[in-house]
Amino acid sequence: MTNLTKSKFGSQDDKLGMILAMSGTSIVLLASPAVVMLTIRWDITEWGDIEVAVTYAMPGFLSVVNTIIAFRFRKELRAQFYHILGIKSTHKKSEPSMFTRTTLTTRRQTTVHHLS
Repeated sequence: MTNLTKSKFGSQDDKLGMILAMSGTSIVLLASPAVVMLTIRWDITEWGDIEVAVTYAMPGFLSVVNTIIAFRFRKELRAQFYHILGIKSTHKKSEPSMFTRTTLTTRRQTTVHHLS
Protein backbone atom coordinates (compact mmCIF):
# COMPACT_ATOMS: atom_id res chain seq x y z
CA MET A 1 0.00 0.00 0.00
CA THR A 2 1.45 3.38 -0.93
CA ASN A 3 1.57 6.46 1.23
CA LEU A 4 -1.22 7.99 -0.84
CA THR A 5 -3.72 5.34 0.23
CA LYS A 6 -2.64 5.17 3.86
CA SER A 7 -4.21 7.48 6.36
CA LYS A 8 -3.66 8.28 9.99
CA PHE A 9 -7.07 6.92 10.97
CA GLY A 10 -8.64 3.90 9.27
CA SER A 11 -7.75 1.92 6.23
CA GLN A 12 -8.81 2.35 2.63
CA ASP A 13 -11.27 -0.55 3.05
CA ASP A 14 -12.96 1.27 5.94
CA LYS A 15 -13.43 4.34 3.76
CA LEU A 16 -14.87 2.25 0.94
CA GLY A 17 -17.24 0.50 3.35
CA MET A 18 -18.40 3.85 4.72
CA ILE A 19 -19.05 5.22 1.23
CA LEU A 20 -20.99 2.09 0.24
CA ALA A 21 -23.05 2.15 3.45
CA MET A 22 -23.89 5.83 3.05
CA SER A 23 -24.76 5.39 -0.62
CA GLY A 24 -27.03 2.42 0.08
CA THR A 25 -28.90 4.11 2.90
CA SER A 26 -29.23 7.27 0.81
CA ILE A 27 -30.83 5.37 -2.03
CA VAL A 28 -33.31 3.57 0.24
CA LEU A 29 -34.23 6.51 2.43
CA LEU A 30 -34.50 9.06 -0.37
CA ALA A 31 -36.47 6.74 -2.66
CA SER A 32 -39.08 5.76 -0.07
CA PRO A 33 -41.23 8.94 -0.38
CA ALA A 34 -41.30 8.53 -4.16
CA VAL A 35 -42.35 4.89 -3.84
CA VAL A 36 -45.19 5.82 -1.49
CA MET A 37 -46.29 8.68 -3.70
CA LEU A 38 -46.30 6.52 -6.84
CA THR A 39 -48.13 3.59 -5.24
CA ILE A 40 -50.83 5.98 -4.01
CA ARG A 41 -51.10 7.68 -7.40
CA TRP A 42 -51.32 4.37 -9.30
CA ASP A 43 -53.81 2.92 -6.79
CA ILE A 44 -51.53 0.00 -5.96
CA THR A 45 -51.77 0.32 -2.18
CA GLU A 46 -53.41 2.47 0.45
CA TRP A 47 -51.13 4.20 2.92
CA GLY A 48 -52.23 5.68 6.21
CA ASP A 49 -51.32 9.17 7.31
CA ILE A 50 -48.69 7.91 9.72
CA GLU A 51 -46.91 5.80 7.07
CA VAL A 52 -46.92 8.73 4.64
CA ALA A 53 -45.57 11.09 7.29
CA VAL A 54 -42.79 8.67 8.28
CA THR A 55 -41.71 8.09 4.68
CA TYR A 56 -41.69 11.82 3.99
CA ALA A 57 -39.42 12.24 7.02
CA MET A 58 -36.88 9.74 5.62
CA PRO A 59 -34.59 12.42 4.12
CA GLY A 60 -34.35 13.90 7.60
CA PHE A 61 -33.56 10.48 9.05
CA LEU A 62 -30.79 10.21 6.47
CA SER A 63 -28.67 12.79 8.28
CA VAL A 64 -29.01 10.82 11.52
CA VAL A 65 -28.17 7.53 9.81
CA ASN A 66 -25.15 9.04 8.01
CA THR A 67 -23.86 10.41 11.32
CA ILE A 68 -24.14 6.94 12.88
CA ILE A 69 -22.36 5.36 9.90
CA ALA A 70 -19.58 7.96 9.99
CA PHE A 71 -19.22 7.46 13.75
CA ARG A 72 -18.85 3.73 13.19
CA PHE A 73 -16.28 3.95 10.40
CA ARG A 74 -14.25 7.08 11.27
CA LYS A 75 -11.88 6.61 14.16
CA GLU A 76 -10.96 10.30 14.38
CA LEU A 77 -14.65 11.26 14.73
CA ARG A 78 -15.07 8.81 17.62
CA ALA A 79 -11.86 10.03 19.24
CA GLN A 80 -12.98 13.66 19.06
CA PHE A 81 -16.44 12.79 20.39
CA TYR A 82 -14.96 10.93 23.35
CA HIS A 83 -12.58 13.82 23.98
CA ILE A 84 -15.47 16.30 24.08
CA LEU A 85 -17.29 14.10 26.59
CA GLY A 86 -14.11 13.69 28.62
CA ILE A 87 -14.16 9.89 28.30
CA LYS A 88 -10.85 9.44 26.47
CA SER A 89 -7.95 11.63 25.53
CA THR A 90 -7.38 12.09 21.82
CA HIS A 91 -3.64 12.59 22.29
CA LYS A 92 -1.40 10.10 24.06
CA LYS A 93 1.49 12.57 24.21
CA SER A 94 1.35 16.29 24.49
CA GLU A 95 1.65 18.10 21.21
CA PRO A 96 3.52 21.37 20.96
CA SER A 97 1.47 24.50 20.92
CA MET A 98 1.92 27.22 18.36
CA PHE A 99 3.17 29.37 21.27
CA THR A 100 6.09 27.09 22.18
CA ARG A 101 9.52 26.83 20.66
CA THR A 102 11.85 23.85 20.98
CA THR A 103 15.63 24.24 21.21
CA LEU A 104 18.49 21.84 21.84
CA THR A 105 20.90 22.41 24.71
CA THR A 106 24.55 21.39 24.73
CA ARG A 107 23.64 18.02 26.32
CA ARG A 108 21.16 17.30 23.54
CA GLN A 109 18.21 17.58 25.87
CA THR A 110 15.14 19.26 24.53
CA THR A 111 14.10 22.44 26.30
CA VAL A 112 10.73 24.05 25.69
CA HIS A 113 10.47 27.83 25.97
CA HIS A 114 7.03 29.36 26.35
CA LEU A 115 6.63 32.55 24.36
CA SER A 116 4.77 35.35 26.09
